[in-house]
Amino acid sequence: MSKVSFVAGGGANSIGRSFYRLKLGDYHLGVDWGGGYGSIYDEPQYDGPLDALLISHGHHDHATMVAKLHHRYPELKIFATAPTRDLSILNWRQTIKKALGLKQNPPFDGYDVERTLSMIRLFRVNEELKLNDEISVFPLPAGHILGAVSFLVSYQEEYYFFTNDICFHSRYLIDGAPSFRFERCRLLIRESTYINKDVGDREATKQQFIAAAAKVIERRGRLLVPGLSIDRIQDVFGDLYESGLWPIYIDGARKPTEIYLHYLDGRASSLGKALRFRNERERMQFLKSRQPSVIIASSGMIYPNTLSAFWAENLLYQKNDAIFIVNYQEPDGQGFLLKTAPDGKFIKWNDGIVQVRCERKDFNKSAHMDGPEGEALEERLNPDTIIYTHGENDEIDRYIASHQDKKQRIKALEGKEVEL
Repeated sequence: MSKVSFVAGGGANSIGRSFYRLKLGDYHLGVDWGGGYGSIYDEPQYDGPLDALLISHGHHDHATMVAKLHHRYPELKIFATAPTRDLSILNWRQTIKKALGLKQNPPFDGYDVERTLSMIRLFRVNEELKLNDEISVFPLPAGHILGAVSFLVSYQEEYYFFTNDICFHSRYLIDGAPSFRFERCRLLIRESTYINKDVGDREATKQQFIAAAAKVIERRGRLLVPGLSIDRIQDVFGDLYESGLWPIYIDGARKPTEIYLHYLDGRASSLGKALRFRNERERMQFLKSRQPSVIIASSGMIYPNTLSAFWAENLLYQKNDAIFIVNYQEPDGQGFLLKTAPDGKFIKWNDGIVQVRCERKDFNKSAHMDGPEGEALEERLNPDTIIYTHGENDEIDRYIASHQDKKQRIKALEGKEVEL
């Protein structure tokens, strides 16, 4: 059997700038080339050969730095679903816009974006993609966001499975991933975002979220829900709209929402009914009106001077208002501070200081598999070797220590090659 090896150039025992390379004989297959959360220049570290790149989905940490790749690999073949391509374009253009707004040189420019687009070859979910006579890739629905896929790689009658970011439960617009089952696979490369966490009854969490939101409106308060522009905002809107709660504003995420409307057609038609603010003047008029309502705003991480940070600054000190967190917050980020600051505490916010007085709640509306789902997946796929990626270092160590059996379990380390 030909030599097979794996290496992570990013997104190993951390969340961000994902890149994984699987060497199958003389063929070097890459998955994702994402950006980091600390800097617009942060990208995976890898300078070896690369024959093809598969993009798993259009989130920032998996696709943003693909637009820079052609400098290093000018003839690289890049593969993606059509929704992933379109969502990635948004990330690329937003990165350029952000850099220019900071008066910095972008990590890539418009020419790089166009060049990358010309290199992307589209594939369909559940249809075999042949890379050469020996290697085939089967893109399988991952249920994470629109267009997200897992990759089942076949090489010399052996199987290698990339979960990528995966979710097994269905949400308002996106169906959960199917229950994959194999007699055996040689290697499972799995995400570890919630590797030791039991998310619990997700439908119950959804109903609790809706009930809590309704209480805010009943007391004539205003509710802010910061959301990731791709998928979380659309999912939160759908849940609240379906419950009959109104009025609901979406501030930001216009282009991602248009992409969801395009690809999901009638299923996503309710997204077109969301209320919008046309400019800063309308936002300020709305604030003065104190109208009870829900505002779902980007960004989900509540980065300084974003739309969600603007709304938070104006609601944090209002006792009758509320902010509900629905996605992961970086421990060093502004959103984590909002989530954990004691009531009454004064915190640094955007460019000023604000007192925390509003109601704050945290609802795990995750689009990742949790610990029990990951254990069940390992059992169904029956892999010889499992490599853990895209998770917190200590949590991966704890999981491996508590799962001692005949399987080879390896924590991915950036730059360290694993030979199979």
